[in-house]
Amino acid sequence: MVRDSSQLFEKALTWLKDNYKSLRFFAERDIVWTLQTHMIEEVEGLKLPLRIYDNHKLAWGKQADLVLLNPDNSADTTAEVKYEPDHHRADVDISAGKLNPSKVFWNSKTYGGVEPDIDRIRKFVTQGITRIGISIFIDEGSYHSWRSPPEGSKWVDWGQSPYSNARISVLIVRLIRS
Repeated sequence: MVRDSSQLFEKALTWLKDNYKSLRFFAERDIVWTLQTHMIEEVEGLKLPLRIYDNHKLAWGKQADLVLLNPDNSADTTAEVKYEPDHHRADVDISAGKLNPSKVFWNSKTYGGVEPDIDRIRKFVTQGITRIGISIFIDEGSYHSWRSPPEGSKWVDWGQSPYSNARISVLIVRLIRS
């Protein structure tokens, strides 16, 4: 039984993993929308006193991809999402306008890379802006999984990509304010 926002988010991630091959994503926004819609349906069905927003402004003028708010408007769970589609897909232009054939930058602060997202989530938690911070990077073709996971994160295998023989690698960071 879901009792709080962190359980709701974890349940949504499990649902996403279990249903991944029946869903089609083109960009990060599609994953954010899918998670947000699923969690809103769960909140309504369970009558939980939570609100879920995308691109919600938290602090220092910074937004988070998903924020689950308590009734008092405090951020309980905050998440950042990144997505790299399988490069074998015919329906996604991976190299559009970039020197590096990738949708995701690893450490670019300018373009919102994976590491800066993790750093932002860490700041939100350590500075008391949110109780729980989660960063998830879905790497549909395991193009980045050779990289060492940043401190506090780990790579998780979500099975074979529906588009090739590649694996879906997911980098997950879960931080809880102590």
